[in-house]
This record gives sequence, structure tokens and C-alpha cells, in this order.
Amino acid sequence: MAFLKHLKPFLALGFLLSCATVQAEDGYRLWLRYDKVDDPALLTSYRQNVSAILVEGTSETEKVLQEELKNALGGLLGHDVPLAKTPRENGTIVVGTPSTSPLIASLDWSKELEALGPEGYLIQSTSLQGHQTIVIASASPIGALYGTFHFL
Repeated sequence: MAFLKHLKPFLALGFLLSCATVQAEDGYRLWLRYDKVDDPALLTSYRQNVSAILVEGTSETEKVLQEELKNALGGLLGHDVPLAKTPRENGTIVVGTPSTSPLIASLDWSKELEALGPEGYLIQSTSLQGHQTIVIASASPIGALYGTFHFL
């Protein structure tokens, strides 16, 4: 037992030193971690295929998903991805619903989206205004949000 008496200060010191290397994280980062992609080939591919973010609609949900895409892609790609008002180049990510986005309405996917229900979504590569885009579409803003998180 005398042995434990002398060991306690060393155990306490070991505990304190191990705590110094632990990084505190908030709940958001525990759930959604958008660290830069560390595979060089994959990072190059993602950067070549994602050039801008275009979210049409003004609901609170659409504002949140635009911010989430901007934060997430900035973290994953290691640089800011600009917001766009039109698909001006290949690699624009277009998100929305037929009722809030003329671009998504022009795809004529309403029947397919309605069949998926309000929480369903489609993620598809397609051409919009002459540019290859990634479209995340839903019948409702909440479905578009779910699709965005699935995409990320």
C-alpha cells in the first residue's frame, strides 16, 4: 500500500499531460466534420468537379443549406467555393425545388420528386444552361436539405 502512496503523484502527472493533447470540439464538429480531403488524387478530382454553389429559394431551410454547402465544401476542398446566380461553368452544384428554382423546374422532374415525398431527393449530374452540373432536387426545402447532407 505504501507503494500506491508514492505512485499517486506520477499518475496525476500522467493524467494532466495526456489531457494537454486532447483538443476540445464543439457538438457541431463532432457531428459534421469537414476536414480537408487528404487523398491527393481524390482532392484533385473533387476540385475539378465542384466550382460553385447555386441555391435558389429564400426559405430559412434554403439559407441554412447554402451556408452548410459553403462551409462544408470550403473545409473539404481547402478553399472557398463561390456562390453563383447561374450555372456559369461546369461543376456548379444546384440545389432547390421546382417551386423555388426555375432551373430545377426546367428539368421537368416534378413527378419523380413528388413520388419521393417531401423528404425525398434526387442527386444527379445533368446539363443546365450548357454546363455540366450536380443537381440536388426535392419537392420540398427539407428534402433538399436532406439531399445536401447526403451529398456531403
